[in-house]
Amino acid sequence: MDQALFFSAKSKAEEEVRLGSYICLFGGEDLEWIRKLTATAKEVAKTAGIVLGMVYVGKSNSKERVRRTAATITSEKLSYCWNDPRFFWLFWARLESMLHSKVHLGNSIENDPLLPRIQTILNFGLSDEGWAVFCQGVGPDMVEAEGNIVLENLEEFDKWKDDANQKGFVNALRDHLIQKRLMRLFDEIHLDNLTMLKHLIYAEDDIQPLVDDMELLDHIYRESRARPENQFEIVWLPIVDIAPKSAAWDMTHQQIFETLQSIMPWYTVHHPSILEPAVIKYIREEWRFSKSIIIVALDPQGRLASPNALHMIRIWGTLAFPFTKEREEALWREESWTLKLIIGGLIDGTIKEWVTQGSSICLFGSEDLEWIRKFTATAKQAAKTDGITLEMVYVGKSDSKERVQRIAAMITSEKLSYCWNDPTFFWLFWARLESILHSKAHHGITRNDPVIDEIMKIRTYDKTAQGWAILCQGAGMEMGTARSDIALLDSMGVFHAPT
Repeated sequence: MDQALFFSAKSKAEEEVRLGSYICLFGGEDLEWIRKLTATAKEVAKTAGIVLGMVYVGKSNSKERVRRTAATITSEKLSYCWNDPRFFWLFWARLESMLHSKVHLGNSIENDPLLPRIQTILNFGLSDEGWAVFCQGVGPDMVEAEGNIVLENLEEFDKWKDDANQKGFVNALRDHLIQKRLMRLFDEIHLDNLTMLKHLIYAEDDIQPLVDDMELLDHIYRESRARPENQFEIVWLPIVDIAPKSAAWDMTHQQIFETLQSIMPWYTVHHPSILEPAVIKYIREEWRFSKSIIIVALDPQGRLASPNALHMIRIWGTLAFPFTKEREEALWREESWTLKLIIGGLIDGTIKEWVTQGSSICLFGSEDLEWIRKFTATAKQAAKTDGITLEMVYVGKSDSKERVQRIAAMITSEKLSYCWNDPTFFWLFWARLESILHSKAHHGITRNDPVIDEIMKIRTYDKTAQGWAILCQGAGMEMGTARSDIALLDSMGVFHAPT
C-alpha cells in the first residue's frame, strides 16, 4: 500500500520508495511531539543500520496550519516536507479517492485488508494528535499507530532490535506493537475471554463475532414476518476455513456449527460440506466474501439486488427492502444528521419517552470515568440553571467491549446517566456508524457531507480516547456538532463541557 500513498509527481519521497528505503509518513500539529518523533526515529534508524526517510503529510483539514507547521519542520531540518503545498491536499484527496473507488467496487472493511488502513489514516488526518506509518519501498509490509504509542515502541528499540535484524524493521515494529497491546490486555480484567481469544487469533483485526450481527438480523427477520409488504427469506451458507470433509473437521467444529444453526430462525444448509469448492470460490471472488458476514440480496427473479445489504439493514432495517441501490438512494434523500439516523432501532422505550416529551438528549462517549463524572455533573447543573430538561445517554467506545460494560455498570450504579441494558446495543451503535459511512461512500459521497463530517469527528475522538458529546432535541431534529472537551450545546447557548 505504501506506493499507493504517493502520487505520480516526482519527489524525494517517491525516489526513496523506488530505492527500497524505509519510509515514515507522519502527521499532526503537535510540534513538540514531531520533534521527539523525528529525533527518536533517526536515532533508532542509525542504531538499526537502515536508511529511513521521514515525510510530513500534515492534516486533512487544516491548510494554513499545515503550512506553518511544515515551514517550522523545514527550518529546523526535522524531516522532509513537500515544497508545493498542494501536495498535502493531494495526499488526503488521493486517500479519499482510494476509499471511494474500493467501496464503489463493492469492497468493504470485512473483505478488503487495505480499507481499514485507509480509513485509519483518514481518521488520523482529522486529529490534532501525532501519528505515524512505517513501510519499506514498494513492499506490502506496513504498520501504523498513534503518536505516543509509536514513540513508546521506538524508545524500546533495544527490546526488539534482534527481531529487526531477523524479520526486518517494519515487521519487528509491528510484532512489538502487537505484543505490547496483548500485554496491556492481559493485565486487565475482562468479563469473558472472548476479547483475548479474538486478539490472539486476529492480532491486527477487530472482527466482531457472527452472533452480534445475528442478533440484529434476527430482530429484523422476525419483524418482517409481521409485514406482508416486506416478505423475504434468508438462507445461511456457512463458509468455513477448514474443509468439512477433512479429518481436521472434528466434533468441536461440528458443535459450533450446530449451535449457530440452532439459533437461526431462517433456512440453513444441512452441513457446510454440501457447498462445492467451486461455489465457495465463486462466493469469495465474485461476492468478495472474506471473514465477516455478508448479506447478498437477490430479487424474485434471482438477479443480484445487492452484493452486501448488511449496511442497509443495519441503518434502516426492513425499510431497506428490497435492498436495491435505488432504494438506498431514496432512503438517503430523506435523511439528515439526526438522532434517528445514528441510533435508529436502538431508540428503546426510555429514549422514546424522552423524545415524545421533547427533552434535550445528550449522547456522549469516553472510557475515562473521572471525565464522565465531571462532564455529567457539569452538564446537569448547567441544564438545571437554564431550565432545560436534559437526558444523557452513554454510548461507550468502539473497541473496548469489556471496559465499556464495566464503565456502564459504574455509571448506572452512580446514577450519572442512562445506559443501554443490552450490551449488544453499544456494539450496534458503532457498527451502525461504520455502515452509514460505508453506505455513503458506496454512493460516491465521501466529502463535503455533514453526516460524514460528524461521524468522522466522532470516530476521531473515539480513536484518540477523548471524551465527546452531541446534543439533540427530538428524534427527527438536526443535532449539534460532535464536540470534544469544548463548547457544548452551542445551538442553545447554554453550557460548556469541562476540560
